[in-house]
Amino acid sequence: MKRCKQLFVIVMTCLVVQCAGMSISELEDFANFLQKTSKLDETLKKGTDPNDFDEDEVVSDHAWEESGKFEGDLILNERQRRMIVEDIAEGLSRNGLRDSTKRWPDNEVIYFIQKEHFSGDQVDAIRNGIEDIARASCIKFRPYRKGDRDAVVIQGSRRGCFSQVGYQGGYQVLNLSGRHPVGRGCFRHGTVVHELLHTLGFYHMQSSPDRDDYVDIVWENIVQPARHNFRKYNAFSVSDFGVGYDYDSVLHYSKRAFSSNGQDTIVPKQGAAQIGQRVGLSDKDTQKLNKMYCDADSGNNDEEESTTHRATIKKKRPKNKPFDGHGIGYHQVKRSKSCRRRKSQATDRENE
Repeated sequence: MKRCKQLFVIVMTCLVVQCAGMSISELEDFANFLQKTSKLDETLKKGTDPNDFDEDEVVSDHAWEESGKFEGDLILNERQRRMIVEDIAEGLSRNGLRDSTKRWPDNEVIYFIQKEHFSGDQVDAIRNGIEDIARASCIKFRPYRKGDRDAVVIQGSRRGCFSQVGYQGGYQVLNLSGRHPVGRGCFRHGTVVHELLHTLGFYHMQSSPDRDDYVDIVWENIVQPARHNFRKYNAFSVSDFGVGYDYDSVLHYSKRAFSSNGQDTIVPKQGAAQIGQRVGLSDKDTQKLNKMYCDADSGNNDEEESTTHRATIKKKRPKNKPFDGHGIGYHQVKRSKSCRRRKSQATDRENE
């Protein structure tokens, strides 16, 4: 039933926008790819998978590409996936998440660093990324306190670097591989900032609707399964806040992202432009961040929606159990053991 509904949405979208050159089968293929690569998989929820790491793994400075997620490092919820599929046919998008329901309430991000996954230097690198964003904006980052019902759990137990996009409610994940030394892979400063920006609600730069005015995508150089990662999408759920395209964004793909042959996959139309920097926030990154979260008038269009959402959050929050400080995987295991323990105690009472 759910599958039929998705196909119906795809067909209706095609009829409305004439598919923008995409066939129904191509859209269905994209929907399948999106579903497969953007989910928070059950293995991740259950904790560390010993088979996830290769002892001979080479630490790449583009480690986010190797995480196996949508666009390399994005985990999306069902609503985000649905909106992307509905909007993909138009080939339109913006850079920042427009949907106010995915902004962190009161501009405050609660975080919990899974310290046993990291060295002291890696923890410092994470905090430096947090401080970089906090200095550049009105966003506040606060460490988890007992009883908090929302938190982004920063863990290092999985391969590569990836994060969920925007505020999810409850506990959400941001992964930076603990196998990577500071200054390399997931622990380049700009990569830490890149993943934190996803957590705040930003997508990749080259998904922008006007990207073809600024870059050429060399499709034949892209690894076949990764070509969906270069689509433009989500016209109605995101905004660039009028700041415009940014070659220098820390959220921009590098020029050889997902290359099949070592050749460029993205070529800037301005020959001297450099893309894919992982040093830190660009000026336009900072402007978009502040327009999204900090400008007094940035949310006026969504004021009614935001008010409704705050009321909804107030009602839903009691359903979230307080985060226990052990990460997503550990939390799942603890609940399972507790359940078995209760069942065992009930059996003992019956035997008495």
